[in-house]
Amino acid sequence: MYLLSLDLSQNRIEGTRGGQAIAKIIGRHISKKGGVDIESINLSHNKLGDGGFCAINLELLTPDSDLESLNVAYNSITNIKLGIVLEAVSEKTYAVKSLRLDGNTFKNTTHHRLANLLNNARKLSKISMAGCQLEDEGLVITFEALSSLREVRKIDYSNNGIFTKGIEGICQYIGGVYRKSDLESIKFNNNDITD
Repeated sequence: MYLLSLDLSQNRIEGTRGGQAIAKIIGRHISKKGGVDIESINLSHNKLGDGGFCAINLELLTPDSDLESLNVAYNSITNIKLGIVLEAVSEKTYAVKSLRLDGNTFKNTTHHRLANLLNNARKLSKISMAGCQLEDEGLVITFEALSSLREVRKIDYSNNGIFTKGIEGICQYIGGVYRKSDLESIKFNNNDITD
């Protein structure tokens, strides 16, 4: 039996023990190629935190994985641990098409690690970083990384700390590189943008 979708969202899965339990479930669905057979994993709105997220065996997310959708939104993952995890999986996410990271903290130390992940997610078409405390610098760094991906269609930067300066910083990408891409929508609602 092959499990195509795993949805554990809005539960009370906490900490390292919770992450280890999730890792066991994922570990039972490894293909002969060595990658994960599950196409969609939703772990949003739990309390995994740093320990729980790190306990999930991210080594299973190899280039041979079938994972297309990963949702780890609202799990109280801090910028330091999230950065380490993102860097670790940056070369192992070729199949991922949809990535939701909302509600976790992306402060200064995470931007470049996140950019590394995005540069390697060649099939990524939808990403949401709403409510991640991104500011102008983070916007420009992540947006520049996304501009190298031709299949990106939807980007959500809602509910962050982005100002007009950040929008001005990405105009070159919107007017240039993205004109040749499949980009359909970018959300900036509920930021600090003025005219």
